[in-house]
Amino acid sequence: MNLIIDVGNTFVKLAVFKNSNLLLNESTEVENLINRTKLIFHEFPQIDWAIVSSVVDLGKSEMKALTDFCNVHILNHQSKIPFKNLYASPTTLGVDRIALAAAAFYNSTNITTLVIDAGTCITY
Repeated sequence: MNLIIDVGNTFVKLAVFKNSNLLLNESTEVENLINRTKLIFHEFPQIDWAIVSSVVDLGKSEMKALTDFCNVHILNHQSKIPFKNLYASPTTLGVDRIALAAAAFYNSTNITTLVIDAGTCITY
């Protein structure tokens, strides 16, 4: 079982997957991340891994809370992804955009896809 955490500028989106089945999908404010995460691990104690995509720096207390419960991977430009990053400066491609491109790859194999992220900043 996996916990997916997407930390944006305003909200944190949380999802729990068992294989490809979505068991939980919700959002909370950044300041509620630790408390909400603890409740999720109580509800889903079988979570083995978490992956974190964050456009803001998470504090040590947030990371410690996650690593107390499971293995954690922080998505970054060095993460293994299913496509070649041809961005002009690969180290500066936002992790939110990396995550969306990976999702588009798996959901739209062999077709050209435009992904629009309408968060605090609209990117495509």
